[in-house]
Amino acid sequence: MAEELKQLCERMLVESLDEETVCWMLEAAEAYNAPRLKRVGKEFFTHSKDLTLRVCHSEAFTTLRESAPHLARELDFLCSKNQMTPPGYLMRAR
Repeated sequence: MAEELKQLCERMLVESLDEETVCWMLEAAEAYNAPRLKRVGKEFFTHSKDLTLRVCHSEAFTTLRESAPHLARELDFLCSKNQMTPPGYLMRAR
């Protein structure tokens, strides 16, 4: 029953994923061991260069970098792998 509820919540969160919620959802996915939500959040994050840049300059990403630095490093890696400017670079360049 608990696993079914977790899957239902994941589905609902995935449906509401946008650039305003992606950082929060990645943190929640990590905290609650929700691999599908984490995978979808990472895919969304790297969907386009413009989206990635907007998210990287958001207050939510700054919070993510402070509260879950390992997650921010994973996103840095994904961006470099997709030949995007890594978000860590953007934050240090400010």
